[in-house]
Amino acid sequence: MSASPRPDVVIVGAGIVGAACAYELSRSGLSVTVCDTAYPGAGATSAGMGHVLVM
Repeated sequence: MSASPRPDVVIVGAGIVGAACAYELSRSGLSVTVCDTAYPGAGATSAGMGHVLVM
């Protein structure tokens, strides 16, 4: 089994903010992985201000 390539960005949470960030980042050409405990849109947004963290 070969390892998949490392993404440019990992987004934790597939709520509206996470999904919108993933969409825009992928449109700009970055490789994006989104992680969530459920399927996209299943939960409520807990950080409506969009807590963006650069690491």
